[in-house]
Amino acid sequence: MSMLNRIAVAASIADFAVKKFFFDLLKVDTVAATGSLISDAAVLSNGRNVVTAANGTKAVRLPKADPDSKVEVVNTSATQALIVFPELAADQINAITAGSALTLPGGASASFYCDTNGHWYAAVATASTADTAELAYIDIATLGTLAASKAWTSDANLDTVMPTGGLLTVQSGGGITLSSGSTATLSGAVVQAPVFVADATPYTVLAANSGKLHVILEQTSSITLNLPVIAAGLSYKFIMGGVATEAQNWVIVATTPSFFNGGVTWDDSNAVASPVPVYGNGTSHLTLTVTTPEAGTEIEIYSNGTEWFVHGPVFSAATPAFS
Repeated sequence: MSMLNRIAVAASIADFAVKKFFFDLLKVDTVAATGSLISDAAVLSNGRNVVTAANGTKAVRLPKADPDSKVEVVNTSATQALIVFPELAADQINAITAGSALTLPGGASASFYCDTNGHWYAAVATASTADTAELAYIDIATLGTLAASKAWTSDANLDTVMPTGGLLTVQSGGGITLSSGSTATLSGAVVQAPVFVADATPYTVLAANSGKLHVILEQTSSITLNLPVIAAGLSYKFIMGGVATEAQNWVIVATTPSFFNGGVTWDDSNAVASPVPVYGNGTSHLTLTVTTPEAGTEIEIYSNGTEWFVHGPVFSAATPAFS
């Protein structure tokens, strides 16, 4: 045979091998699951395998785990699990014990990739089976273990229910907004961590901490509490957290033109007298100075988006002052 003929034959063989390789990957075989052990499970081929007859115990067996092999498996049962074994007892799927099976849920599919002899990596995807009363999410397979689906429910009125024991977490920077006309009904307890303000001056009061109690710990010098840029709905409460009369002052500062309205009630600890009201004027007062506060002092501040409204008792030997 001439060299040209040999080259032509070799090329033809190579072409056939390439076509067969891709044919094996693209062809679809329909296989009925059988048995329940690695020894009597139905044998799959390379390529795509649509599996019927899954009943929670019936099984299929992957082909030989050769490097670069790929096998796709679809479980046609909507509700029954399919058992998928490796070819040999020494072979392994993901990090599952050698010779043990991966359980493929009803309606799920899996792609198996062989990286080294005898080892398959499986990527599992489950079908979204939500109906009108359910919110489903796509399960994530981690080493063959699947998360539960359909954790939340929703009815025709858009009432959504989280399962018992569930936890909804909003990450930093996120938020929950109640639009005008909406309500929030709380039957259980609301746990909100207070803010403990350690020895610091100045201290920036965060908009993200609106609604939280701020406990002012003992200070070594007067502390300036800078309120955030005003916005509707912001609210704060500041209380004295020391074990004795604070030797330092609190200086609560707003930014123009968000002036202080309302006022505080001053209880003079050096005199037996009725409480004395001290008012902000709403037109120029941007600073409230609380001199050496004592136990019981509570300064509450609320915003309507343009002005701050102040309320609360001040226990001190010196009168609080707006300026």
